[in-house]
Amino acid sequence: MIETMEELNSFLNKRETLGIKPGLHRIKHLLMVCDQPEKKMLAIHVAGTNGKGSTVAFLANTLQRLGYRVGTFTSPSLATRNEMIQINGEPISDQALLDYFSLISAEINQLDQAGDSPSPFEIIVAIAFKYLHDHADIAIIETGMGGKEDATNVLSPLISIITTIGLDHKQFLGDSYASIASHKAGIIKQNTPVIIGDLPEEANRVIKQYAVEQDAPLYQLGKAFIYTKIEDRYYHFAGLKHDFAFTLAMKGSHQAHNASIAIATLLQLQAKGYAITEEMIATSLSDTKVTGRFEQVTAHSPTIIVDGAHNTESIEAFVQTVQQNYPNQEKQLIFAAFKDKPVKEMIKRVDPVFDCILFTSFDHPRAAKATELFTHSNNPNKQFIENWEEVVDQVLRQEMTTFITGSMDFIGKVSKRLRKDQ
Repeated sequence: MIETMEELNSFLNKRETLGIKPGLHRIKHLLMVCDQPEKKMLAIHVAGTNGKGSTVAFLANTLQRLGYRVGTFTSPSLATRNEMIQINGEPISDQALLDYFSLISAEINQLDQAGDSPSPFEIIVAIAFKYLHDHADIAIIETGMGGKEDATNVLSPLISIITTIGLDHKQFLGDSYASIASHKAGIIKQNTPVIIGDLPEEANRVIKQYAVEQDAPLYQLGKAFIYTKIEDRYYHFAGLKHDFAFTLAMKGSHQAHNASIAIATLLQLQAKGYAITEEMIATSLSDTKVTGRFEQVTAHSPTIIVDGAHNTESIEAFVQTVQQNYPNQEKQLIFAAFKDKPVKEMIKRVDPVFDCILFTSFDHPRAAKATELFTHSNNPNKQFIENWEEVVDQVLRQEMTTFITGSMDFIGKVSKRLRKDQ
């Protein structure tokens, strides 16, 4: 019997060897013993290769301002599993996590004995759905991977969102935009509005066809609504019978893309009777920040910025934001990544941008070795150190502006260490 967080984390960590397990039958078994909360909770479902976390944050901040208890489920966590499940920004407590785990522990054992063990992600999803149903007024749920066979895809949401589509998780979702789009489109439900971002045309065709088949009203960035840049972090939204300016706290033009999707979603909620105003949206966007998204984690010199870019498209956005905000500054990059990511392409994009690049690794079964990453780089001032903590020690003794990216798991470890040192 599991009674402590140490025991629960050990239990879940051992199950990480199960890997990613697409399919919905295991999660349905787990939720059945929780009285099927997924059928009763008010929720917004968010899929997409990149931009999910920021979009969730924009939505949550606005709805919280309205006085709602807003639940969120996001993955992966930068620090603890508790942070994946939050209400009004407060992670689920250790005791609540243990209590809700106990509700499904017998069913987990039954599935184990049947040779169909649920993954750690599926277990956390089941806990999240029951907890958020019990304690939140509305929940914003982020998919883990894909959509159609993702464990979160048992909801009947108020609105579905697809933020972006890129070539990530190709071993599971396929190696074309059309194939990946067909997985993301799995979250589109009958007669349920769907908001989509600026997608490749190949993906657009797939999404539109799914929406037609489900009689789902489709609202696309660039057609039903647009945004234009006025000046740095100051934008204008137009569409869906609304027209107003907004400012962002977070840097990067990709955040204006994410914010516009959030605005369109909030306006759909307004049409459903939620008392949302343009002023409330603009105020919420102006102070929304997300941990690990181009975030400065040091209060004093040296300047250290972490970013959770972990695939080709998000690295592209990261590079663009660096060049826009630090064009003439001497800068270095610390890079670590999962070996199953497109590391050659990712490194190719960062190579010419930084004066030097230091490759490292971290404790995770999927982490690439620093030496392997090093071989892919043509930066003239490249180095490698396998132990990332040695890298952090070295950086803290320097004055050069430093960026850290490549993996959400990696920057989570680094951020935790740097905050402890402040």
